[in-house]
Amino acid sequence: RLQRDFNIDRVGVATPFLLVPEVTCVEQTTFNKLKNAKESDLYLSDVSPLGVPFNNLKNSVSEQHTTKQIEIGNPGSPCPKGFLVSNTEFTEVPICTASKEYQQQKLTEIGENVRTGVEQSLEQSKVTIKTCLCDHLGNGALINLGIKKEEKAPQAICPGQNISWFSREYSLIEMMEHLYNKRESLISNDRPHMFAKEIQMYVDYYDKLVRESNLNERVIKTLKEFYHNLKSGMEFCRNFSNKQPYKSENIESIKYWVDKQIIRLEEIYYRLLGEKSQV
Repeated sequence: RLQRDFNIDRVGVATPFLLVPEVTCVEQTTFNKLKNAKESDLYLSDVSPLGVPFNNLKNSVSEQHTTKQIEIGNPGSPCPKGFLVSNTEFTEVPICTASKEYQQQKLTEIGENVRTGVEQSLEQSKVTIKTCLCDHLGNGALINLGIKKEEKAPQAICPGQNISWFSREYSLIEMMEHLYNKRESLISNDRPHMFAKEIQMYVDYYDKLVRESNLNERVIKTLKEFYHNLKSGMEFCRNFSNKQPYKSENIESIKYWVDKQIIRLEEIYYRLLGEKSQV
């Protein structure tokens, strides 16, 4: 679809190969979590130290480790690799927002400047949620290769929501034949179209921005533009759903998801307008 309708030269597929041991090196604990993952176990998170949305798996070993460190009052990472250093808020030399050095200073600043308990707790959680992805993302492979011990190496993983439609270990041949329609599909034909899931993800993200942004005139202007662009894209997808489907393409699902999500989008937007009047 992307190649023929949008003139894209090549299309990459990644997430399903996390369940193909011939291709990816995922240690057994995370592998089992992935093959048993439901849609509700997969979410767009704020754990990246760079501030970009990060596809995450609920209750991953990395998430458990981060939560435990917060609970014992010792948040942050010693920053063993330093690949994602970017912040100069407190230092001349960039440091990582997932590091102990940054989080301790930022939490002190919040404690001194943010007065209300609820707001203070919210601001603290935005700091401590940042995770050492440099280290945690590679740990699964290092455990599998016998380089690290599992109990000393928290494992992070970045699966797309598509993983919820795959539920076992697959061979490379199986997966390639599936992707190129050379065999019976490995997944149900009821799976929503990729555009449908993208629409939901964007509306979820827009809702989060409206709820958590510090609303001022500049931010509100940006959120309005986001709304109009997203709504325009959703209308494009609605019209697109009238095309003839390719084999195993659930193109009919697009219209259902557009109709469902556009109602949510309108509700979020009108909530934004109501909050704007109070700015």
